[in-house]
Amino acid sequence: MADLSATIDPDGTGDYTSLNAGDTGEQQDLTDAGGDTFTFNCSSSSGGDDSTAVNLTGWTTAAANFLEVLGDHVSSAFDDSAYIRTASMSLFEEFTRITNVGFSLAATTAIAIGSGVTGPDIRISGCYFKGNSSGSVYAVDSGPDGTGTLKMWNCVINDYPRALNLNQQGGASISVFLENITVYNATSFGFMERASGAMTLGAKNCYIDSPDAFFGTWANDDAKNDYNVITENNAGEVAIGSNGAFNTTASFVDAAGDDLALKSDDTACIDQGQDLSAGDIGFNTDINAVARGATWDIGAYEFVAPAGGIVVLRRRRAA
Repeated sequence: MADLSATIDPDGTGDYTSLNAGDTGEQQDLTDAGGDTFTFNCSSSSGGDDSTAVNLTGWTTAAANFLEVLGDHVSSAFDDSAYIRTASMSLFEEFTRITNVGFSLAATTAIAIGSGVTGPDIRISGCYFKGNSSGSVYAVDSGPDGTGTLKMWNCVINDYPRALNLNQQGGASISVFLENITVYNATSFGFMERASGAMTLGAKNCYIDSPDAFFGTWANDDAKNDYNVITENNAGEVAIGSNGAFNTTASFVDAAGDDLALKSDDTACIDQGQDLSAGDIGFNTDINAVARGATWDIGAYEFVAPAGGIVVLRRRRAA
């Protein structure tokens, strides 16, 4: 088994200048000859953006033979100097991972998971989605077929009118796990369920700033949905869980400047989460690869007190 790779740099120093060109040039069967994985290592040497739409398709993948798009967006704020996609990405491969990629799209959905994807294992982590609060678009629009999983964690969705659309097809029975996601200024919906088939939904440790945080049918079950904080003033929203909170606003470093890391004076999210290291996804760091604390924070970022600074101890909310 080999770990295959190619480099993407819109500024011309990589193997390809766009992910679309790389996808076209490298499509292959990753399950043959003992099986391989393939990673597109994406960066931007001079700050150029990848402005070409891409349909990731034409591969043969499996659970151990996955395709990964790995970016270099590791920052507390939106980082224009990293590899940024300004055109849509459509996923048509069952076993695909999107990691540490920055998206900046004004009027287009950033990631669309196609209806032809059957039995998927799609994983999206460490990504920053930057919209402009207009149009009927989503950061992620998911609509696969069959039985499989969508796992999304440690992501920021900023200024997208509709953060996530979970629109499974026909007889689909997808399990969706959403953990430690920060949603800011979703002017229409936060997490939107519109499934025509059976679907298991789980959201934990998520912060959702939206007038309708959880649209659709979400279970009143702490094992699936808990420790979620929403700005919506809706005491009847069962998906926040017994340990969640409604009508609550987090304190960010610089929301206007797209820095959604938690400020030291925040009381909504710091030390209010659940340890999910042994959960449905299983991770123990934040969007910047910072280790989660003894008591986890809610959202994509884990607050870390500055070296030599004052550490403020807070009492947890009553359950």
